[in-house]
Amino acid sequence: MTGLALATFLAVPLFAAAWAASSVLAARLAQSPLLDRPGPRSAHRIPVPRGGGIGFVPLLCAAVATWGLILGEREAVALAAATAAMALLGFADDRWRLPVAPRLAGQILLASALLAVLSAEGAMPIFWFWGLPALVWCTNLYNFMDGADGLAAQQALLAGLLLAALATAGAAVATAGPALCAAAAAAGFLTVNRPPARLFMGDAGSLALGFACGGLALLEAVQGGVGAWLWAIALASFAADASATLLVRVLRGQSPFAAHREHAYQHFMTRVEARAAARGWDPEAARSRAHRALLALHGALFLGWQTPWAAAVAAGAVAGGTGFAWCAGGLALLALAGGAGRPVQAP
Repeated sequence: MTGLALATFLAVPLFAAAWAASSVLAARLAQSPLLDRPGPRSAHRIPVPRGGGIGFVPLLCAAVATWGLILGEREAVALAAATAAMALLGFADDRWRLPVAPRLAGQILLASALLAVLSAEGAMPIFWFWGLPALVWCTNLYNFMDGADGLAAQQALLAGLLLAALATAGAAVATAGPALCAAAAAAGFLTVNRPPARLFMGDAGSLALGFACGGLALLEAVQGGVGAWLWAIALASFAADASATLLVRVLRGQSPFAAHREHAYQHFMTRVEARAAARGWDPEAARSRAHRALLALHGALFLGWQTPWAAAVAAGAVAGGTGFAWCAGGLALLALAGGAGRPVQAP
């Protein structure tokens, strides 16, 4: 059985289990201290439970570990274990709001553990110099972009399906199986996270998904080929918005660690909400419209911009680095034009 065939076999029960677990958590956590209450930076106006990642991420890790054990892929098993640990770290932050220092230290420790496994498998020492910061940045940028209903889950769903589809078409994607598992788990969670969300994935979900996606890209990098570039292109919209926002904020003299609401996607949502309110929509309907419009825009950019670049790289028509540079560069320019890094004016 091929890796993708095995993942396809695992995907259906994984989707069902993630759906069931997320539905149960949406009800249980609504009566717990894990309530995300609306604040100045919130994109919602009613309390919504957070920490939903603790439901679907362990299921994803179990599926990827099973996939790795059956196929003898030791690195996939290590990634699953590290991702599960990252989910626990994120859940602790959801529950107790950890300071930046221990949270970042935990991320570096887990990233280092995964890199140690990859190094044992033959990765060059230079791998640490770019692999460690890249993995920690991917972990955090995913967390930064988890500020709208369904956005982070949709990103994992689309990225996983894209990598699996390219592998089916003949591209050399060694991690297509785990990518499909990630898509299935994200789809199950999306049933309760789509607008209006009944449950947020919290740091337990966003940190773990960012770490998993970055880790899969590193697994591809160790094996060579274009797989790592395909992962980079699949994540380009998140990377472009988060990176452009951080750069502009630093140039404005703002702390890179301070919480804010200045991403391009947040500017977009604010504009959509303001237009809906001006047309007489009630506040909740206007806000829900903004969330749905963002998901539509994200999906359109992924299918209309990122997917063609990924397909061109997979087919060998464009070099991996060139394809990523053009793809991410275009998205970064769009983010800057959309207000990335500048204060959002409340509607």
